[in-house]
Amino acid sequence: MAEQKPDIPKSLIEAFDKSKLKKTNTRITTEGGGEIIETKDEHGRFTQKRTDKHGYGFVVETHGDLQVGEIMDGLIMGSQDVAIELDVLRKHKVTHILNLATFVKNQFPDEFVYKNLNVMDYIDRNCLKFFDEAFIFIGQGMREGCVYIHCNAGVSRASTFTIGYLMKTKGMTFEEAHDLVKSKRPCIRPNDGSQDVAMEYDLLQKYKVTHILNLATFVENQFPSKFTYRKMHINDYPEANILGMFNTAFGFIDKARENGCVLVHCNAGVSRAATIVIGYLMKTKGMTYQQAFDYTKSKRPCICPNSGFRTQLATYEKMLKEESKCAKK
Repeated sequence: MAEQKPDIPKSLIEAFDKSKLKKTNTRITTEGGGEIIETKDEHGRFTQKRTDKHGYGFVVETHGDLQVGEIMDGLIMGSQDVAIELDVLRKHKVTHILNLATFVKNQFPDEFVYKNLNVMDYIDRNCLKFFDEAFIFIGQGMREGCVYIHCNAGVSRASTFTIGYLMKTKGMTFEEAHDLVKSKRPCIRPNDGSQDVAMEYDLLQKYKVTHILNLATFVENQFPSKFTYRKMHINDYPEANILGMFNTAFGFIDKARENGCVLVHCNAGVSRAATIVIGYLMKTKGMTYQQAFDYTKSKRPCICPNSGFRTQLATYEKMLKEESKCAKK
């Protein structure tokens, strides 16, 4: 049943005068903890004035979070609050602490073995590059006792590293590892960047990818310690000479397929990647341009090489026919 809105008398609406509204200021707290007062001047223009007041760039939690996520024997995770509670750490028989927090010092260096990693909780930070170093520390700590993983809130970074460790050592998918950690500490929520990285890695593992041909613009190689990369710079413009890159790209694909699986990608997976794959099928499978195009489109319906790339593929078809004729002579 739809919520009924109260009727406002027409007389009140007609009598409304916005000039009689009380003037207010907007107080803004910046991410660095500074304060800005925003208001309107007499001409109705917004003005901003920075004050001398300085505090925290976040909401301060006044109640300690001592809930510990007991993931498995020898592995627990949570917030920075537990990291300063010696009795709680001793209760869980902690011997090693992985500190991922910002501005949180190691409180008991004589009591525990610490590992600090400077991982910021931003969506554009690639936390994967820290995984190997962290996982070695976690593995060693679990063999010798119990590891406590914490960041500041015990929500994003600590959960991301815990999930990654389970995927690495227990063969879990991202969803399986995420659900297990969340069942132990319900408040976890890896930030979108970390979550996407973990899910991408999970997908690449699923298809047993060993090599990646990166044709994308402004997309760095995300997992350099895990896969063999080839980065090729080509813009998705009709006038770009993608044909001149075929031999180099095809050589990389051939080598990758000898012992593994190669992912060919651009930004959208529509034009550049499709062009390289179509050309490769024409070269190695003797397909015509149309056959290779139709086959690739049947596997990924959204492909659409740009007009210039289509022209170059048609030219490549003619070149392959000439090569075939010369070989038969």
